[in-house]
Amino acid sequence: RRSSDLGMSVGQYSGGPRHFCVRFTLKSEFREGDQKLSLTRSQFSRSVIQQSLGIELPWINCIIALPGGAAWDVSFRDAECLARFWKLYNKYEDEDIIQKFCVSALP
Repeated sequence: RRSSDLGMSVGQYSGGPRHFCVRFTLKSEFREGDQKLSLTRSQFSRSVIQQSLGIELPWINCIIALPGGAAWDVSFRDAECLARFWKLYNKYEDEDIIQKFCVSALP
């Protein structure tokens, strides 16, 4: 399949630079043991992105589940959508599910 068929740019598909992107990484205490949080890309999208943060799907270019099941890259459509994300993240960062992640901007 071509990367355009997957809704991603060639750079995103090939591991190149991702614009307007953040990375959610599970904190170490939620990667194994009794507190292990195991989410598929779809579960992550529904429970964290849409339900907990209230992000609307049209804002998102793509969500990439990184190998190991402990991190996800979320690419937003444009700078305005990324700015909306940070406002919502700052509003809801104390929510239980959100506190299980380290969230960082990707260059």
